[in-house]
Amino acid sequence: MACVGETRQVLDLPLLAFEVTEHRAMRAVCRCGHVHTGAFPGGVNPGVQYGPRAQAAMVHLNQNHAVPVQRTAALMQDFFGLSVSQATVDKAGLDGADLLRLMVQAIGQAVVASAVVHADETGMRVAKKLHWLHVLATDTLTWLGCHPERGAEAFEALALLGQFQGVLVHDGWMPCKALPCQHTLCNAHHLRELTYLLEEHGQAGAGDMIEVLTHASHLHHVNCAQGDGPKYTG
Repeated sequence: MACVGETRQVLDLPLLAFEVTEHRAMRAVCRCGHVHTGAFPGGVNPGVQYGPRAQAAMVHLNQNHAVPVQRTAALMQDFFGLSVSQATVDKAGLDGADLLRLMVQAIGQAVVASAVVHADETGMRVAKKLHWLHVLATDTLTWLGCHPERGAEAFEALALLGQFQGVLVHDGWMPCKALPCQHTLCNAHHLRELTYLLEEHGQAGAGDMIEVLTHASHLHHVNCAQGDGPKYTG
C-alpha cells in the first residue's frame, strides 16, 4: 500500500538581532625593553562604532526606500534592537556617498560614452530650497546629479553633457537643444502633451497621433527584438 505524504510550509524570518565583535590589541614587552602593540584591523577606530552591514541597512532604508532619518533610526531599533541616533543615520549616508564616489564617476563616464542617452530633470527640495535632479540614462545605466539650477549652468557644473557626442533624447527644452550633440525628441513627453490636448481641449487629432506614436513604438521594439531597425527611440 503506497502512502502519500502531505507537505505544509511555513515561511518566516529568523530572529533578527545585532552582534558585537570586540577587538583587543595585545601589548608585549621585549627583553630589550621595547613595547610591541598589535594593530587593529582597518576600519576599527577608537570607541564604539557601527559595522558595514548595520550602516548598509541604514543607507538602504533612508536612501533607497526614502524612509526619513527619524523613522530609519526607529526601524533599526524595532527590527534589530539596535539603538542609533539620527546623526548616525546621516553619517552612514555621507560615508556611503564617499565609498560610491568613484563608482558614480565611472557610471557618468560610461553614460557619456554611449551612443544614445536619455536626459531629463525634475524639481526636488534640498534644505527647503528648489533644486533639480538631473538624470542621464541608457538601457543599462542611470546617472543622477543634483544642482540648484536646471539649465546650462548645471550642465557645465555637472560636466557630463558637454562631453557627449551621441544622440541625446530629451523633451526639446532649449538648453538641451543647445548642446553640441545629435538630438531627438522624447515620445513620452509627446504622449503626455498629446494626452493633455485630447483630454483637456478635446482635440481628436491628438488621439490619432497618440495611436500612431504608440504603434510606431511597438513596431520599433519588435524590430529591435528581432535584430532589425535602429537601436534607439525617444
